[in-house]
Amino acid sequence: MISQEDYDVITGVEAGGNARQTLLHNQRYQVARTFMNLLGHISKDQTIQYILILVDDTLSEDKSRVEMLKEYTNYHHENIWRLLFSLLAHSDIFITFISACIIAKLACWSVNPLEGSDLTLYLTWLKD
Repeated sequence: MISQEDYDVITGVEAGGNARQTLLHNQRYQVARTFMNLLGHISKDQTIQYILILVDDTLSEDKSRVEMLKEYTNYHHENIWRLLFSLLAHSDIFITFISACIIAKLACWSVNPLEGSDLTLYLTWLKD
């Protein structure tokens, strides 16, 4: 089960239009928390696919939203790369593919791009 707070965020992100834009602008922290929380705790493949699509759509609409996720994970001393890299090894190829797309967007569009051992790991994964 997910919390009422997470449910409200997901339904707001799904809503579209001005309500979605307002939510993504005014509650950036909550949206990032919900995405990270659900990706870290949900195990059903279809649900993971759905959350990843929401994340990907959110980032694709506005490149500056990558900072929303990076700021949240930095503030909470979480490693967004570790979470997404673990999804690269998932048995579901769709989850693997969309995770790779999200990593690429975060790596390229962020003020602080992917670097060091994380960059090496990602490039090695792409090469293989």
